[in-house]
Amino acid sequence: MRSGASLPAWNGPVEAGWGRQALLAQRAPGQVPGATLRLMRAERFRGRPYVLHVPEDYRGDEAFPLVVVLGGGPGRAIPTAQTARSSLEPLDELAVFPQANGMWWEDEPAAAVEALVAELLGELNVDTDRVTITGFSNGGTGAILYASRTPHRFAAVASLMGGGIPFFDSTEPIDAAAIAGLPFLFVHGDRDPLIPSWASERTAKAMHKANPRAVAEVHILPGRPHDVVYGRDEGLTFPFLEKQRREAFPKQVSLRARTLEHPRAYWAEVLEKGGGVAQIDGAIDGGAVVLRTRNVKRLRLLLRRELVDLSAPVRVTIDGREAFAGPVAETPQLLLRSWRLTGDLQLAHSAEITLDVR
Repeated sequence: MRSGASLPAWNGPVEAGWGRQALLAQRAPGQVPGATLRLMRAERFRGRPYVLHVPEDYRGDEAFPLVVVLGGGPGRAIPTAQTARSSLEPLDELAVFPQANGMWWEDEPAAAVEALVAELLGELNVDTDRVTITGFSNGGTGAILYASRTPHRFAAVASLMGGGIPFFDSTEPIDAAAIAGLPFLFVHGDRDPLIPSWASERTAKAMHKANPRAVAEVHILPGRPHDVVYGRDEGLTFPFLEKQRREAFPKQVSLRARTLEHPRAYWAEVLEKGGGVAQIDGAIDGGAVVLRTRNVKRLRLLLRRELVDLSAPVRVTIDGREAFAGPVAETPQLLLRSWRLTGDLQLAHSAEITLDVR
């Protein structure tokens, strides 16, 4: 999988828990410990700088957590890594500091971060169930945006002084349902003159409204202006992220796709959409999959045994109408191909159902 060689002829069986077992068995080359400046290799962003922090005991023979750290202001990698250094050193976590060359919500920096994460998943031994993202100011705003686009990638999000959902209201609104399944930490100063603390508070409130079980922890620091960065966050950020683990196979999903550039959330994928934001709210209960949709013309369900019992017939209901009922065949080769495509053992799938939405 790492070398890009031809996939083996594998005919199963595909047991539940296979992905986690393979994750724990994988190996990768060792890395120079400490923080080093590196250049991206992906063709579109070749030569773009980033900083990688590697803990002293990383050897490549054990899967390590990875935290993506987005800097504030112009989003420069080196000063952000310097700011976070003292907070990261006690932790056994890989950390990557991308370079924005602009605002994190702009198309180019956003695409570069996605490409960089994919690149690192192919080079490092990363525990993909413990990939988290954080940022401060500009970076805190970007972290929320990226979580809304690919919630299945992250175990948790920490936004320091970020603009939150209100920042996007006038341009491309973020539906709180898209992020309400992820654990969030918000840290803000109550005297922030640049980005008011209510930006974090309103985001957390919207998440709880969308999902009463949402984890949205808010810390408003008294007397603090726009200066809440790593090392000055009362030690909240990295310990919060360190204890989180992704729920790789949630039985409920909320997908919001403004375009088909980010058409997936966990096991639901939009293949064709109408005007506006495509929405899928789905739940799995035993062998039944119930979907509510809006602005969706065609969709695909990405299934595996951790989600549904594929040894029995599966029934899919879309907007109150039975859309599918019957057996679903598993294909081990599909599992390998989707693993290569996602770079993530836990996001690979062994069976799929493609359906038109009337």
